[in-house]
Amino acid sequence: MVGEVETKRVGPSSLWCRDMSVQFGTARPAVDAVSCEFRAGQVTSLVGPSGCGKTTLLRTLARLQMPSSGSIEMIPPASAEQGEVSFVFQQPTLLPWRSAIENVMLPLQLGIDPVAGESIQERARAELLAMELDKDSLKRLPLSLIHISEPTRL
Repeated sequence: MVGEVETKRVGPSSLWCRDMSVQFGTARPAVDAVSCEFRAGQVTSLVGPSGCGKTTLLRTLARLQMPSSGSIEMIPPASAEQGEVSFVFQQPTLLPWRSAIENVMLPLQLGIDPVAGESIQERARAELLAMELDKDSLKRLPLSLIHISEPTRL
């Protein structure tokens, strides 16, 4: 069509890190000279004892933490700004300073095709109500939501 640019997605990216280290202050490195690859379409498990650097490695690969040295390469290149790179936390995490509805609205605001204004709030509200969260709880902060429970039955 005239006036439109055709975009073709190449496919998922593979990720490599080479001699990557992450060090916090003067402490021993949390990740020390790690080289690994994560090929597109393959499932990879990171296994190791608590504190060995698994989460730090993943946070660094997701660009939530900068490496102290070494390199990370993604082929073909992908961009978090375009929604091509994501990260799932080990523990479910809500932003503690945002209300329940604001936490649900965030992915809709940041997504590849952001939902516009009022419809974001309407969609988030509908999702929360579908999870049986009462209307009064929509504006509550996450920490106060843990105390909501079903009435005790005698």
